[in-house]
Amino acid sequence: MAQLQGGQTGGGTTDPGTTPPVVTLPFNDIRGNRYANQIARASQLGLISGFPDGTFQPTSPVTREQAVSIVMQAAAQILPTSLIAARPQSVTSPPFPDVPASRWSALKILQAKSLGIVSGDFGTGNFRPDSNVSRAELMAMLYKLALVDADAGVGDLESPTPVPGQEQAASGIIPNVPNPPAFTDIGGHWAKALSGRWQLSVGWPLP
Repeated sequence: MAQLQGGQTGGGTTDPGTTPPVVTLPFNDIRGNRYANQIARASQLGLISGFPDGTFQPTSPVTREQAVSIVMQAAAQILPTSLIAARPQSVTSPPFPDVPASRWSALKILQAKSLGIVSGDFGTGNFRPDSNVSRAELMAMLYKLALVDADAGVGDLESPTPVPGQEQAASGIIPNVPNPPAFTDIGGHWAKALSGRWQLSVGWPLP
């Protein structure tokens, strides 16, 4: 997320590859966790807020709606103000057949759909908000957000579709990984093409 934000924080520029020391942990269940600093940093950036009981539940899986919420929090910080303002601000009908308009995540899901970051399952059109997000699905969401950001940079904000085409948008992203790793387990997978583009354009190796 820091890479998409260009390393900008409230206090200046931060190298995306480093994590500042954490003084106060924002959640009561991350002390001693190997990713405590990264979790605290994400909280500091406003990407996550945890649960009402003050926990983060660091070992729990992330659902698809939670992933969309995090991605859209990042979108709100990196996309141009005009594009953010053009997003839906309320939900009047279900964004997907299995996402009621009253669901806590409905607005974030609708906004992500309007930006082309998520789409329904082929054949059913469902979103499956309670399903755990896969590594490929999360990678695809982040890559599409990078495309929206790049597309905004080439001045296509007047288009009714924020991302008219991957090639056009991807041309606005500066490659920063000259030799991305070659994965051995993605042959035939729907995200194979996206994973290669992701490594070249955004440069976040999947953990």
